[in-house]
Amino acid sequence: MELFIALFVLIGVFVVMIAVGLAVSYVVGKMLYERERPKPDAGDTDPCAQCHADREWYQAMPGGKQMAVTAWWWVNRLTWAQKGCK
Repeated sequence: MELFIALFVLIGVFVVMIAVGLAVSYVVGKMLYERERPKPDAGDTDPCAQCHADREWYQAMPGGKQMAVTAWWWVNRLTWAQKGCK
């Protein structure tokens, strides 16, 4: 019985740590995005131009910075996908 309780506590701590990590990643990504918000080309009439500007901004980041904002990036991609952009 004690083994199951210990296992349950370990799994609970693991899940909470992942949730906190994702929340921090999202907040850092949102903060960086607000500060460095990429702008699409002025002459671009594509409704997904902001999506493409976001992708270029994300891909131009160094690897460590990309990892730090991964949760924000996936939320952003899902938001644009709902609007029909790829």
